[in-house]
Amino acid sequence: MFYAKWTYIAAHWRGAVHVKDLDEAPAPRISGGPGEPGTAVDDALSAHIGALSDRGVKVRVLDRAEHPVEGEDGPHTAVYVECEIGGTILWGVGIDSNSTVALFKGVASALNRAYRT
Repeated sequence: MFYAKWTYIAAHWRGAVHVKDLDEAPAPRISGGPGEPGTAVDDALSAHIGALSDRGVKVRVLDRAEHPVEGEDGPHTAVYVECEIGGTILWGVGIDSNSTVALFKGVASALNRAYRT
């Protein structure tokens, strides 16, 4: 079960996906290790992909990798996301102090690459 408050909006507009208010999402409670099936992170990712699909944006996350990075305002996580969008494999990256938010930003990054003109 995912306990964080959903505050993001994802929409297809002028060929780009815009994700807003992600920084307001609190850190989720994780029931297992990072990336383990059935964790809050995977539940959140499934909900995020489902919300995009409901708006006609089809994306499938194939793989992801993350590592810590030092930011100006403290530790952050960089998440690299491999996505299949419209039959094309694209990578996106997201960086945030919240690893779940970084994952969403990585998906948005891959989507923006897919819809770039």
